[in-house]
Amino acid sequence: MILRSLGLERRERVDPIHPKDPALAALFGFGQNTASGVRVDADVAQTSVTVFACVRVLAETIGQLPLVLYKRKDGNARERATKHRLYRILRQRPNPFQTSIEWKSMMQGHLALRGNAYSEIISTGGASVAELMPLHPGRVRPFWVKGKRGVRAYEYNDPDAGQRVILQDEMFHLMGPPRADGLCGMSAVEVHRNAIGLDIAQENQASTLIANGVAVPGVLKSQKTLSDDGYKNIRTSIDDYMNRGRNAGRPMILEQGLEWEQMGLSMADAQFLEQRKYSRSQIASLFNVPPHMIGDLERATFSNIEHQTLGFVKFTMTPWSIRWEEAISRDLLSESEEDRYFAEFLYDSLLRGDITARVSAYVKGIQWGWLSVNDVRRLENMDPIDGADVYLQPSNMIPVAGTDADEIMEKIKELLKGGQPQPATE
Repeated sequence: MILRSLGLERRERVDPIHPKDPALAALFGFGQNTASGVRVDADVAQTSVTVFACVRVLAETIGQLPLVLYKRKDGNARERATKHRLYRILRQRPNPFQTSIEWKSMMQGHLALRGNAYSEIISTGGASVAELMPLHPGRVRPFWVKGKRGVRAYEYNDPDAGQRVILQDEMFHLMGPPRADGLCGMSAVEVHRNAIGLDIAQENQASTLIANGVAVPGVLKSQKTLSDDGYKNIRTSIDDYMNRGRNAGRPMILEQGLEWEQMGLSMADAQFLEQRKYSRSQIASLFNVPPHMIGDLERATFSNIEHQTLGFVKFTMTPWSIRWEEAISRDLLSESEEDRYFAEFLYDSLLRGDITARVSAYVKGIQWGWLSVNDVRRLENMDPIDGADVYLQPSNMIPVAGTDADEIMEKIKELLKGGQPQPATE
């Protein structure tokens, strides 16, 4: 009855996808050919070391961050909404078989690689959200509901129950950079399959070269013409030397005026290595991941890694986390709850400096009255102590000349105590 009220039959397909559309290919697990000849889909793309490393960095970073539901209080104050059912679902156990880090990492991995991540909202026991069950993005096809502007529904190819339709209010949908129609997010693999295919082709080529023994370490030169027996004896000696691990690092004895000449990299070899470096850098920029975070330390220094990490938090992870937070408000909270509750990732662990920087910041915070000793102890994962919740202020701070000193000081005291300043009296 609900489906029919939306003008939708369970098996109805609205705006069918063209057979050559990448979304349909992804639905049935078929990749598309690239200029390098490698067929690339989301699963094949993960065989690229660089793609796998980038997706893992994004997934594990989101996975390790605490995701906390807050309740708004008067003014700008807030408190953790520990009594709300969604708090435990997001913070500890989204479903019976996954922990929070497993679910968040899985969803972010789908989001980074495929452009979309889906979890079906299970409502039981009178709770609007009881569980969040992740779905394989390749089995989900979003579409606009016929006659309902701006309302989505999702056709899910359930491996157990066959095709079924999931309504918009039954789906938690994380979306990457949106496609032109705004229906779903774009897949990095779809848009840049040629760059990923080239990287995979280069890796396959390097493996083939090594397997076939094309690389020649060096040559033996002689001014004399060797007899057949002499050639066979030298070949046997060289093979015996090269094939026995116990000779590694020991000098080779050459007879009959033979000379060993080491072979360097050819121009073609050097260009091949440079191309592989370029492909790695290109894919890292595609996922907006700093090279040093996927093991490329060629241009990393002690001084710039910290700034690159801060840039990663600000320009890479913050947009992803905002997508999460806003999708939670849209899909998991009712309209009345959106004004009272909100979810937020805690980035404190990623932004922590070394012990010297932290101590310096804590000292300034205590001196200027916006941190107490117990605030610092909580930040350092230490138990609070009695009498350490006092906020201090510098004794040499005085109001600017021409102002009512007593009134200004009273306002400052109220602010430091967390209160609201009273309006000035005439």
